Amino acid sequence: MNVTSYDCAIAVSGGKDSHFKVYLMKEVTKTNPILSTVEDNFEMTEAGKHNLKNISEEFGCNIISSKPDIKTQNKIMKYTFEKYGKPTWFIERLIYTFPLHMAVSLIHLCLFMGKMSVMNTAVSIIRKHILQKIS
Repeated sequence: MNVTSYDCAIAVSGGKDSHFKVYLMKEVTKTNPILSTVEDNFEMTEAGKHNLKNISEEFGCNIISSKPDIKTQNKIMKYTFEKYGKPTWFIERLIYTFPLHMAVSLIHLCLFMGKMSVMNTAVSIIRKHILQKIS
């Protein structure tokens, strides 16, 4: 993988917001993003598998995924259940930290994640295109 060929990193889940973020960055701004996602060891639905495969294939983007090994996941789930009452606490933290770590590791790429960044990005891109059309 040639990390210098990526313009930005996008955290994705495979849902409609993820597809929209990738569409904006790939098709509208013509950038080449690397995608990142976090998995757990629970069985993924067929729709979830399809969505992640689709986002990669439809836009021609590579995906880097983080998935803890089952033994570590079980230990951490027990600990976080006892401490916080929430066994998946660490997966939720991983969702926010892994994409950032990956983007920084890949030559300090600009990272887009979360629904708010989708809206901010969309507004910026739309504003730019409107200004170009009226100029």
